[in-house]
Amino acid sequence: MNTVFLRRILTLGRDRPVAMVAAFVLLVIVLGAVFAAVIAPDDPLAQDTPHRLQSPGDGYLLGSDNIGRDVFSRTLHGGRTALYIALVSVALGTAIGAMIGLASAYRGGWVDLLVQRVVDAFFGFPLMVLAVVIVATFGPSPNTVIAAIAVALAPQAARLSRSSALSVRASGHIVAAHSIGASSPRILFWHFLPHSLGPVLAYATGFVTTALVAEAALSFLGLGVPPPDPSWGGMLADGREFLEVAPWLTLVPAIALSVTALCFVVLGDFLRDVLDPTVSVPTHESALTQELVE
Repeated sequence: MNTVFLRRILTLGRDRPVAMVAAFVLLVIVLGAVFAAVIAPDDPLAQDTPHRLQSPGDGYLLGSDNIGRDVFSRTLHGGRTALYIALVSVALGTAIGAMIGLASAYRGGWVDLLVQRVVDAFFGFPLMVLAVVIVATFGPSPNTVIAAIAVALAPQAARLSRSSALSVRASGHIVAAHSIGASSPRILFWHFLPHSLGPVLAYATGFVTTALVAEAALSFLGLGVPPPDPSWGGMLADGREFLEVAPWLTLVPAIALSVTALCFVVLGDFLRDVLDPTVSVPTHESALTQELVE
């Protein structure tokens, strides 16, 4: 199965070069964020006021900000913060939501009805409104932002996992597991979860884009990563006052955020095609597709 899955990725990847380019660009961004402390030429918090608002290339690769901090170094470290918050919040929110959705579909009846009404209540709040309320209540910090975004994303993951689980609840292997007296946890983790995880994982890649934008928006509003720690949203907020004299203060983090979010969107679409066995693959891959279906 793993070999078939890998061959399917490679086959579809050759047919979708944009996805491969997005994967490469995202790999570069992730490596830059992970090794920011090594790659960054300067301390992102170090101030050099005599050389404030230096244009790109004039002693600073991407210029300096209003108090002389290196924009390139702050962008790298801001990317580390943004990716950490986005990935952890999506993983947490997806895990919580997936388990809620699976349990709801498995139990059915009044339990399913009650859980879905609670999920509907959370859907009544826009993601950013719910995140702002949580962060404003508990105070801005990276952990609070992670928790806020995870809580806001969990209802979407719950709805997705429930829909996938409902499609396999009446399948033969689920009925067989019940007939031999398998326990509820075993049925959930060994039967429901593997058959429901694909669509959730595919959409979770798209959730990363939502989390990136949400983190940047919260930091822009002063509710995200507290200054002076670098974040893309905070850099956008700091640079808005200098758009006419130093546009790079806004353009650099804006481009970094936009490119990263776009790469995750493209990869999310590609992953949905890879995990969907009904999507045809080019030339002589029908046997592989049939094996995936089975």
